[in-house]
Amino acid sequence: MSINVSLSDVANEPFISLKPGYDLREMPDAVMRQAGLNFRFVFEGDNLAVIPNLIRAGLGIGFVPAITWSTAMESFRRS
Repeated sequence: MSINVSLSDVANEPFISLKPGYDLREMPDAVMRQAGLNFRFVFEGDNLAVIPNLIRAGLGIGFVPAITWSTAMESFRRS
């Protein structure tokens, strides 16, 4: 399933991310900066495995590699 959202929509949502210094954090930060927007961070961590769980719990939105999300969802279905 595919959903289109604008950068301004993303800027208004609670955002879950890795800490600065990780590519998965730096690339979206650069895109937002170019648009003159900022994320509203509610969690910044250094463990990518935690992020899908926080998103699934409804604590915010975030960017997660597809393989990480697939693994997290498979684990969720088994428990």
